[in-house]
Amino acid sequence: MSTMAFTRLRDRVDECNKTLAPARRLARGMARYISGTKSHVVLPMYKLVVSGTAIRFGSMTSSSELVAVDLTGDERGFIQHALYQWQFSAAGTPFPIQVLGLATWGEFDKLTGRLSYAVTGGRPLTDLDWARVLYLTECSWASGLVGAGPDFAIVIGFSDKEAVGLLRGLQRKIGGSKRAELLFPGGSRPRSAEQIEERKRWAAKVRREQQGRQYPPGL
Repeated sequence: MSTMAFTRLRDRVDECNKTLAPARRLARGMARYISGTKSHVVLPMYKLVVSGTAIRFGSMTSSSELVAVDLTGDERGFIQHALYQWQFSAAGTPFPIQVLGLATWGEFDKLTGRLSYAVTGGRPLTDLDWARVLYLTECSWASGLVGAGPDFAIVIGFSDKEAVGLLRGLQRKIGGSKRAELLFPGGSRPRSAEQIEERKRWAAKVRREQQGRQYPPGL
């Protein structure tokens, strides 16, 4: 790559860097690629595409629209406690922060703090952030490897019965394949057009069957 081409590329990244934090990691990744190390950079919303001497980047999601989710006070409290455990009982676990596109634990702490503040304050979030909220809450409560696991009930006071009921409610309100794809872009199992249509029919059937279904207390 010529010096002039690299300068244009750097200027483009610098422009994005004024408003987009991920651009800083993207610039470092580009510099390493150009220097010959070809290091891989994990980004939550952007992808690096290399073809010959051309380097470009594109958005993994076209929407940053803020979305409000109607949560109960108990659900907000549960999320708050779950996210706090990353500073407390789950702080010493080897959680793979890289899957969230983060490079340091400082970035992780800022993320969990921002999400907790937004949820407890009843503020809207992007679909990507809602996916992060649910994923981190699930890991914090359920995982004995990288989360609080059994210590959650001891520290917080939520029984497992109460917690699983709250978590199932959150999964119904926040979960879904579209948000999962934003969190882990390109991670879905490859499917043919026929398989995709079959899955859509199956999902529609499940939704029809669930309409009006009475769940046991707590679920």
